[in-house]
Amino acid sequence: MRKLLVLLVSVIGLQGFASPVMASSRVIPATGSLFVEGDPATFEFVQQGQQCLIQFEEVITYTGTLEGTSDTVGPVEIRFFATCEEVFATEGVGIPSNFSAVEHFVGTGGIAEGKEATFRTVGRTDAEGNFDGTIALRGDLQGRLKLATSGPSGTYEGMVVVRD
Repeated sequence: MRKLLVLLVSVIGLQGFASPVMASSRVIPATGSLFVEGDPATFEFVQQGQQCLIQFEEVITYTGTLEGTSDTVGPVEIRFFATCEEVFATEGVGIPSNFSAVEHFVGTGGIAEGKEATFRTVGRTDAEGNFDGTIALRGDLQGRLKLATSGPSGTYEGMVVVRD
């Protein structure tokens, strides 16, 4: 009985490796740039104790290995570790913050041509204004990208699995 169970588990496991999804996927190193365009009409500032939460919508254009655009799904959220009054006075410069966003990406060229994915971005900005983040990709494109930005532009790099 035990041998039969081991054989059955082995056969099922091998089928997973031979699945058409696995056979039609490729792993690609991904590098490139991005440009962020926030929609000022959607900006909302919410004071939460000694923290300021800013929510807004944005469109991001990706170039390089991933060519395409993404729109946010729900608001982008930036939590500043200061009051909204301090954020207004400094325009956020010099104030550490955490960032999170969910995007719907549509590829327009290169390996992303005709592909769609959900990008989940999280990161933080230090007191010097350096942003350090990660993008997790799910859908036709899967993987994880390291993200660095300064102002509205930045770079990404990592590995992406492309489903053909």
